[in-house]
Amino acid sequence: MRPPRRPSAIGPCGVAAAMLCTLAISGCSSGRENLDQPPDARGIVIAHRALLWRNLESIRNAAIAPPKHMAGLWRVCVRMNIRSTFGDATSPRQYLVALYGVAKPPEFLMEDAAAACAGQPYSPFPELEGGYQTDQLMRRGTARKP
Repeated sequence: MRPPRRPSAIGPCGVAAAMLCTLAISGCSSGRENLDQPPDARGIVIAHRALLWRNLESIRNAAIAPPKHMAGLWRVCVRMNIRSTFGDATSPRQYLVALYGVAKPPEFLMEDAAAACAGQPYSPFPELEGGYQTDQLMRRGTARKP
């Protein structure tokens, strides 16, 4: 004959809730550490360029500024010439892009960000330009023909 079961202070639901809280707290602390380091702005913008801009093949003279941490958010300025959705040529435009890391895709904070991006040191960003060819594609002979 078995001894009678003692009621535990924490039932199965309580154990599951405690485990979820532990995971949530550890996830928040590791995510906070990542916010202190500047993100790979080039990689994030390249990975999500189709989400951010239309008419990718028309992008020319792209440049990017170093990411800045402001108001708890990483921001980066991107400058380029890009045709409008109607095919009209435009002058160089500056975009202020919010970088959230892996939790959320980047998004525009401003599409005409000339004032917000004034004085930023830009460096060329040819990987963003339409028709950009990587060395691996060119070696394989699978490069797109203009």
